[in-house]
Amino acid sequence: MATNLTAREDFIGGIIFFAGGAWIYRDLNSLQSGKEAVVEIWAPIAWLYEHFGFGIAVSILPILALSLFIRGAVRYRKESKENTLNSDAEHTHESGS
Repeated sequence: MATNLTAREDFIGGIIFFAGGAWIYRDLNSLQSGKEAVVEIWAPIAWLYEHFGFGIAVSILPILALSLFIRGAVRYRKESKENTLNSDAEHTHESGS
């Protein structure tokens, strides 16, 4: 059951990171276009923006979100296989008794 909870947390984390990426894109796009002179963003994202530019700063959270989705899918699939194997083993054991 713990693996399923972790997979669920990975999916939720991915959604949060995608939302954060959209928020950062909106703020940095406003800065880039001149609509805003100053924006407040998370310090690590500001560092990425200053050192590597707009593209890296706005893509890092969606990349992390995608990695969380993939990890969650792998964990969910692994747990599904384990549950199927355990269920088959129980049925085999019950019918063999």
